Amino acid sequence: RRDYERNRSIQTKVEHLMRVDPNTALLVLGDMNGRLIELEPGIKTDANGKMINSWIDKEDMHHLNALESCVGRYTFESLNGKSAIDHMLTNNYMKERNLGMWIDEDRTMLDISDHNLVRAWFKLKHDNYKVKKRKPKKKITWISRKAESLQMCLESFKGKIGKKYSPFL
Repeated sequence: RRDYERNRSIQTKVEHLMRVDPNTALLVLGDMNGRLIELEPGIKTDANGKMINSWIDKEDMHHLNALESCVGRYTFESLNGKSAIDHMLTNNYMKERNLGMWIDEDRTMLDISDHNLVRAWFKLKHDNYKVKKRKPKKKITWISRKAESLQMCLESFKGKIGKKYSPFL
């Protein structure tokens, strides 16, 4: 009973945060531990999956994992198997700007967790001005669970954001 009350309190807070102005970009994502038959045929939608479906219906959200533009399905893997429990939801504003989503089921880019890397792309710039476009240099980095690789990732990330950080190692 206490878990139910705690979960319901969190759910209510998230629902409150979802109510934004229609012209506000909103992305709700995370490890929601929700399983949906739409993503995993052969299983039953669980309580958290029903919560996600209620957000899609009642809060007018869009489930990026369920779109055709999403490559990959399973976001978590353990000895018990695979599941799709990490989700991305957007409002209409962000749905219109969504370019695609990718779930790294093969862990080719990041292999430090039992969860797979989930990426999404959005076009957020306005088209009312022209900027000379140059081809970006594409750099892909593979990371493992090794401590030295995590430290290299942290240093690289620190250099890219240029802000103070707290080491997590």
